[in-house]
Amino acid sequence: MNSDRWFGAVFLVFSLVLFWSNETLDTPAFDLLGSKFFPRVASLAMIFLSILLLVLGKGSVPKAKEKGRITYRPAIFFVILTAAYFLALEFGLGYRGSTTIYLTLFVFMLSDYRLRALPISLATAVVSTHAFYYFFEKFLQLLLP
Repeated sequence: MNSDRWFGAVFLVFSLVLFWSNETLDTPAFDLLGSKFFPRVASLAMIFLSILLLVLGKGSVPKAKEKGRITYRPAIFFVILTAAYFLALEFGLGYRGSTTIYLTLFVFMLSDYRLRALPISLATAVVSTHAFYYFFEKFLQLLLP
């Protein structure tokens, strides 16, 4: 058995334990879907993916060709941006404002800092942030900061 299949087997056991422990919890249903819904969906997805890894696991990943010098600037920017996002959420900027700024800068970073991508990233951030906010407020009846 190769390493992918071993990982799939361990992941399957972990997913089954997670699913079982979620089902044995006694929790009151005080919202639309119940507090067990998201852990149940996540553990079922993990079970499916681990079975897929068990069946289709190849073992080793082919080596990627080296393209030149490795830069860590995007990773460092991502860590700093994420830390600033959490601080903005914590200290009063709120979900809509901080998430819009975070997503705009993150998509701008993914576009290799091209200025013509900035309006598209801003529009994407505004629409997705407000869509998620509306979904959580109206359908799931959960308050976001």
